Amino acid sequence: MNHPFPAQAAVAQSLGGLKWRQLRPLFDGWEDEATKTLAGMERLERNGGDDARRAWEAQKRARSLRQSGFFTQMILGACHRDVVLWAQQRAMAAVLRPADFDLAKFGRKFAVDETERRLGRDEVRDLNRDHLVFYDGALPKDFIAQCRAEADALDRAGKLAPPTMHRALGDRRDRMMALDETSAVLDQFCAPGHAHAGDGGPPPATASALARLVWYLKSLAHELEAGGYDEPLAVPPQIMLACYDGQGAFYKPHMDSATTDPRRVTAIVYLVADDWDADPARDGGQLVWWNIGDGDPDVAGEKATKHTLDPTAGQLCVFKARTIMHEVLPTHRKRFAVTLWYYLKPGSPEAIQSAKDHETSLPKGTTAA
Repeated sequence: MNHPFPAQAAVAQSLGGLKWRQLRPLFDGWEDEATKTLAGMERLERNGGDDARRAWEAQKRARSLRQSGFFTQMILGACHRDVVLWAQQRAMAAVLRPADFDLAKFGRKFAVDETERRLGRDEVRDLNRDHLVFYDGALPKDFIAQCRAEADALDRAGKLAPPTMHRALGDRRDRMMALDETSAVLDQFCAPGHAHAGDGGPPPATASALARLVWYLKSLAHELEAGGYDEPLAVPPQIMLACYDGQGAFYKPHMDSATTDPRRVTAIVYLVADDWDADPARDGGQLVWWNIGDGDPDVAGEKATKHTLDPTAGQLCVFKARTIMHEVLPTHRKRFAVTLWYYLKPGSPEAIQSAKDHETSLPKGTTAA
């Protein structure tokens, strides 16, 4: 039996043929529901309305009841991985070159203003060596406050939704939405009547602050490339806006990328308040991370050293998506952040080799995604 995704093959091998046949209808039903949920995010964004929100919440509650055992968790995880791969494959078809976000092409030196943090060769060298770098105050506080206000407006309008599969797996408790610099919701809820750059360049100062932030993150890809980052990169069309609601929302330890996942670098800008106190007894929301490299991924062991990063307003954090295991500790105050993942460049020698390496590691009789 051929399975379209390696995660399904792993479940099949674990359960055996007979049990797989018994569970396959349930598995397929969950996977179909998850696919519809992902597609429904776009419909929810377009249409909104109380009925759509209630349906979303009902689905979340129904799925959360299904996390009753180890194999249930395994199957849910496989479903989730398949849907993520599907979404990433769609994004891969629309990736752009880092050179498309070279500010100099548009006669600009900055995406926001002259105080913003840019990445030079020294910063890229540090990232190649240390796998994670961060910079406090990478963007001005007044700009971050405007981004935070716009993010809160989107959240109050019901545009951010909980990731259903993650809720079922119990590994995270945040809300999120995808954005690009031309998203219609920015015009509707953040900066009515704002103008986009007609040449595809950085949005003007009159645009939504979030639109300008999206372009800032995309422009860093060019600097990673120019600075000698150790893999060729591509820029997906959208970033993720996430909200940890302050009611103990968290994200358990995880890796952003593995196996066929094209994400290679994670870039985060924190939109927290100026007076944010990351003490776990106060606002919380610390980023805890381990550089596992090629070593033992058991974060409880001695081979990985635990580090803690306190988020601050306008802080930029950049790390390798395949070597940094990380978690977000419970938050006790609403906390926004934006994340952009830079992909491995499609068709590059590194991407071709990665696909070959993964193909040869699959169980006999299975196919890669």
